[in-house]
Amino acid sequence: MDTIRLVLNVPFMRYPAGTVFELEDSNEFSGWDDDERVREKQNFSDKRVYHLPDGGRGFATTLHASDTSPCPSSAFDGVDLRTGPCRVTAAISGIGENLGPGNGSLPCGKIREDDTSLVPLNGVNAQGIRVVLPEAGSRPQRILLRDVLRGADVRVIPSFERETILDFSDLLPGFYQVLFQYKNDCAHSLRFIKSFPLLITLERGSSRFTTQQTLY
Repeated sequence: MDTIRLVLNVPFMRYPAGTVFELEDSNEFSGWDDDERVREKQNFSDKRVYHLPDGGRGFATTLHASDTSPCPSSAFDGVDLRTGPCRVTAAISGIGENLGPGNGSLPCGKIREDDTSLVPLNGVNAQGIRVVLPEAGSRPQRILLRDVLRGADVRVIPSFERETILDFSDLLPGFYQVLFQYKNDCAHSLRFIKSFPLLITLERGSSRFTTQQTLY
């Protein structure tokens, strides 16, 4: 997958201006007409769009290229990208692979964002997520960490009884999901973002930029 780093020029949904994303490089355009003869007459210079795997609420959305700028190549020189903070964006429960909501109570209970909290690890803020699973559930059969952007499994997390701290200090910035799977097909899904450590402010008409620490 070819990716590109972009700086958000304006606030977008739950992201402040200056947020840096690494997204799949895109040749998609909004307003694309199915008729090739019409497309030849359209100007798409400001209508390119990117697929944003998480708009800040756990669901994918579209980001217009006109709201972004390329991230300066030197912006993170000497910076450990793994020190960016985590942020939980959604916690849902359901039945089956698509996590469709179950009717009434679920065999594994239901998880909420209130059942999670960010914790510092190794002196760096928001590198771990404390998770307290619902009392109704038994021990998860499998806990899987997924890279949502690439659609790839990262690792299997050792199962635990009800409460633990998940250590994500080794992860690079990106969009992730933790899937708690039970033998009765019930599952909890925890969506979170590992942010870049810095927000970037670009100076108009110049290659210069300023930085500030990303808050969690």
